[in-house]
Amino acid sequence: MYKVNLGCGSVFVDSPDWLNLDYVSYSPAVRKANLLSRLPLPDGTATLVYSSHFFEHVPRAMVSGLLRECFRVLQPGGVLRLVVPDLENMVREYLARRESRQHAKADFVVFELIDQCVRSEPGGELGRFYRQIILQEERCSEMIEYVRRRTGEDLPAIAIANRQGNYSPRRFIGVLWGHVVRAWIQLWCLCATSSLLYLECQLCGSG
Repeated sequence: MYKVNLGCGSVFVDSPDWLNLDYVSYSPAVRKANLLSRLPLPDGTATLVYSSHFFEHVPRAMVSGLLRECFRVLQPGGVLRLVVPDLENMVREYLARRESRQHAKADFVVFELIDQCVRSEPGGELGRFYRQIILQEERCSEMIEYVRRRTGEDLPAIAIANRQGNYSPRRFIGVLWGHVVRAWIQLWCLCATSSLLYLECQLCGSG
């Protein structure tokens, strides 16, 4: 019987009892796998399926299929434990840092929030940001420690995963701004659609 860690990244238990799965293998203890396909386990062979900060990156249409796979590999009475971002915590943290004039940390929370919502590749834009501050470790030691506390990420491992990418502050901000614009457009469209439906109902009701 296995304990399974889905999308483990660089944080995993190196033990024969654990099967650590991810798209990118950071260690011989991590097995490379397509997590949105059939999981590489027979039915009913896991006592626990655990995943931390992976499910929020799964396309919504594929979540139900992934959950079915989790239940397929679990033995009867097995445990499924999922950890996802806390939006309220992020917003409160942003306000607290901005009010205390810790603007770099407040900006990081914005990056964290946006990247968590739209990331579709290992590491994402935050991975490139991590890589940049690691290169300036002496000057950015306080920021590195803050990021570690916020995300629990092993920054050197994420930097390695993104080593083929060329970091550019202008590109980083540009990409994030693009995400913000798209998010606002989607929200506006949703609100506009809801308003039109409400208006249609009102008109139908008054007829």
